[in-house]
Amino acid sequence: MMMDDVSLQLLVNEAKKSILPLSDEREQCAALARLVSEAMGGEVEMEKLHEFPWVLHLSELKFQLQSNVVPIGLISRVIYCHRALLFKVPLT
Repeated sequence: MMMDDVSLQLLVNEAKKSILPLSDEREQCAALARLVSEAMGGEVEMEKLHEFPWVLHLSELKFQLQSNVVPIGLISRVIYCHRALLFKVPLT
């Protein structure tokens, strides 16, 4: 069953609206990084990474959906490797 990821689409639309008007590529990347960071739980210090409940959050989503496939737009707490994936979505 394919789900529409409305939350992700809203985030992509927000990125297009707020980032594409920026003329400098470096500014665009920084703005996109901030947007992704905010969407994925905010800044997490390396020393506190072990306290960040991203595994529990993903497990809860999988349980609620009864699936190992979780729409990216529903994920709100993850670490750097997951954020990199979301960072790439609006760029493609």
